[in-house]
Amino acid sequence: MKLRFRFCLMLAAVALAAAGTLVFFGVIPLNNPSEAEFPVRGVDVSAHQGRVDWPTLASQGIDFAFVKATEGSSFVDSRFAYNFAQAQRSGLRVGAYHFFSFESSGEAQAAHFIETVEPFPGMLPPVIDLEYYGGFFDDPPAPGPVRTELDALVERLTAHYGVSPILYVTEASYARYIEGVEAYDGLDIWIRSVYRSPQMHAWTFWQYSNRARLKGYDGDERYIDLNVFRGTEREFEEKYPNGQQAYPADSSADIDMSGRRYGGGAVCRRTGAGGFRFGLPKAARCKSPEPPANGKQHAANRFAAETTALPPSLFLKGENLSAGRMLVLKP
Repeated sequence: MKLRFRFCLMLAAVALAAAGTLVFFGVIPLNNPSEAEFPVRGVDVSAHQGRVDWPTLASQGIDFAFVKATEGSSFVDSRFAYNFAQAQRSGLRVGAYHFFSFESSGEAQAAHFIETVEPFPGMLPPVIDLEYYGGFFDDPPAPGPVRTELDALVERLTAHYGVSPILYVTEASYARYIEGVEAYDGLDIWIRSVYRSPQMHAWTFWQYSNRARLKGYDGDERYIDLNVFRGTEREFEEKYPNGQQAYPADSSADIDMSGRRYGGGAVCRRTGAGGFRFGLPKAARCKSPEPPANGKQHAANRFAAETTALPPSLFLKGENLSAGRMLVLKP
């Protein structure tokens, strides 16, 4: 009897270790939010993902992307210029995020982000990433001084971009600095909760996994973060309008989905089914050029998304493209 009991314990330990290994390597996800409940999905990336093939990444059920831009008062992510430009070209909704430093003033951090991130029509609100790092895990800063600098950063970004920033928080940073503070009640919350569903009542974005594996990047970080928006596609569009203006169609443009250019704009193609979202076929993506050799973002690499009218007679599989409009991206 004792031998059988020990054998069962050994089997249970092995099974538990195996399950833990599969969870650690992202094979078994701890969170798997329903796509029916959360249809709007996205990623957040930084230099850790290396060179991102944005058309490939965007073709995997992704609707939006937040790209790391800055950290503190002087650091710029080495892949920001490329990621910011090419994510826009891929047809995704795109925003930039700033990693908040406990060691720099809010004014200095705001000036740094503003200098780095040039807004474009339809850009998602700027994000302030508020979380512990380094020795602050064991010795978190006092709430008062952090809120003072955070307030300055929020105020400056809101004034410059014309929209309130999104706050990315962990459960710990939210509880210490944000929860119950009236000044932050109107800000959208992006909560990191990779082991369970969010425990707070009010959140807008949920980072539900930090160990996903998708195709399209080759960095030293093998995993990528996955996120969902709390709402429908229509609610996403209403909350974060594209802000794009229609312009007259170029009569010389080739209007089809075979990979031709649309009025001299980006080269797009429809690679498969998937429905139409945000006025753009889900799988219609754009080819991306190589990043500049020196890594800087030149004016030629800043792309603005615009809409162009298509002939009302253009249908794909019997569906009109958003009442005769589709999203194209022009350099």
